[in-house]
Amino acid sequence: MRITKTGMVLCSLYLIASLGCVVWAQFISDPKGKHIILQMPVVLQLGLLLAFDATHILRNMSWAGMYLVLGVPMLGSLILVGSLAESSVSRIRSGASALNKSL
Repeated sequence: MRITKTGMVLCSLYLIASLGCVVWAQFISDPKGKHIILQMPVVLQLGLLLAFDATHILRNMSWAGMYLVLGVPMLGSLILVGSLAESSVSRIRSGASALNKSL
């Protein structure tokens, strides 16, 4: 698997959004609001762990640890999605060009 431009863009957007949430949470004085904002970058991964009843893995873990445990696999999956998207588009383009040549 190669790292594509689309994968890098998706990873960059995820990292920018995550960093934005962490910075934004530093300016919130309400503890519940701060917790919600800090949870935003990893909410999908937390939902997946909740579906598999595996949230015990994150018990007593700091936010930095949680971002590492849940965020790094997310970056890998975004690279995979970007690679799949680019290969699909290139296959569609090659199929369309082959169709145009046969006409």
